Amino acid sequence: MDITLDKKSNTEGLLHVKLNEADYGLKVDDKLKEYSKTAQIKGFRPGKVPKGVIKKMMGTSILIDQVNELVQNEIYNYIDSNDIQVIGQPIINRDKASDINWETQKEFEFEYRMAWAADFAYDFEKEEVVKYKILPDAESIKMAVDEVRRQNGKVTNPDSSEDGDVLLGHMKLKDDEDAAEVESVLSLERVKEDKRAIYIGVKAGDVVEVDIEDTFNTPNDVSYFTGLKLDELEGLQGVYTFKVDKIHRNDLAEIDQELFDKLYGEGKVTSQEEFEEKMREKLVERLEYEMEYRFNSDLKDKIIASVDIELPEDFLKEEIFKPNAQEEDLDKVDEMMSYYASQIKWDLIKARVLKDANVEVQYEDVLAKAKELFRRQMAQYMPNMGDELEERLHAVAVNYLQEQEGKNYQNLHDQVKDDKVLVIAGEKMAVNTKEIEASAYQKMMEEQAKKS
Repeated sequence: MDITLDKKSNTEGLLHVKLNEADYGLKVDDKLKEYSKTAQIKGFRPGKVPKGVIKKMMGTSILIDQVNELVQNEIYNYIDSNDIQVIGQPIINRDKASDINWETQKEFEFEYRMAWAADFAYDFEKEEVVKYKILPDAESIKMAVDEVRRQNGKVTNPDSSEDGDVLLGHMKLKDDEDAAEVESVLSLERVKEDKRAIYIGVKAGDVVEVDIEDTFNTPNDVSYFTGLKLDELEGLQGVYTFKVDKIHRNDLAEIDQELFDKLYGEGKVTSQEEFEEKMREKLVERLEYEMEYRFNSDLKDKIIASVDIELPEDFLKEEIFKPNAQEEDLDKVDEMMSYYASQIKWDLIKARVLKDANVEVQYEDVLAKAKELFRRQMAQYMPNMGDELEERLHAVAVNYLQEQEGKNYQNLHDQVKDDKVLVIAGEKMAVNTKEIEASAYQKMMEEQAKKS
């Protein structure tokens, strides 16, 4: 068998594969013998069908299967042995393949269009990334207190919505007949001020549109509306329809002993000062998580921007993006391609960094990640469980990783790989820590959201 690569550019070429009967003959003969021992054909005893009969009936299909299997195996052996960073899959020239006469030919030649990423280097020590330290201030603490008062106040269901209300309903992706309709919560306080008028004055049964990229102030607000975790939001876009089922209006609860006992247990908090200190502690915990999420997001962007990788843009557009794109997306090829190229760069960088650092993801890493996610989630609803919470985590996490035919495990496996690369890069980059008050940080995020 002969495999040659005719390079047309730094990132694309034609892969030619030639083989003759010496390459595939024994495999075809072995398969004919195997079928003759197992085939059940009228007129012959089981396992006694002559090889010649099998060849006459099934010879061509066996030949095609064996040649295709052999070619595919050799192509990937060639790619591995030459350490080629292939993009997508090699695309066979179907016109040439259709000219093959499988009945008479003994020699075969196949041509594949193949693309790859050019070799690249990285040096994270030259880069600098900003890490915000978000500090609670009087305004952010007041907002947190008001949120708790609202959550524990009297709930009414008015006929028409006002600013500050919460709309309960169902959302689905617009113009996608196959999209599932899921329960959702649209809090007007989480909507940009200049967009709120759309959702004021609506009633149960009304349907409004929500542009997922242009409606909310922060990623946390998008997470609240969609029910997705922060690390699941990347790439989320489009317009959703939201059907209003019910309107909730929360009157603020009084700041008194009844509220303290409801939140923290009888007699554990006895003054407004103690209550506000508890709220400050909870806010610090949330801000630390938000700060870490923001830092990792900025760090990932910095990594991608700092590494120059030449990609096969024509191949990506013609062979990957356009054949799989929705019709309405074809007008946004360049915009969409920028996103896909960024994702491809990240995958390539991630693989190289982990390989260079000799780091692999183990099952224990994925299990720890699952427990971390469930610990944070369960603690929101059962903050006082302590040891009982930890005892339940292991079983819950193990079951989760086994569900969805391994998809849950694979998703978290990919997240752990991301985490490890971010740690490696973060340790090498210069980190410029900037302190900022929570209310100022919120305004900064809102301004950035308006510009994006």
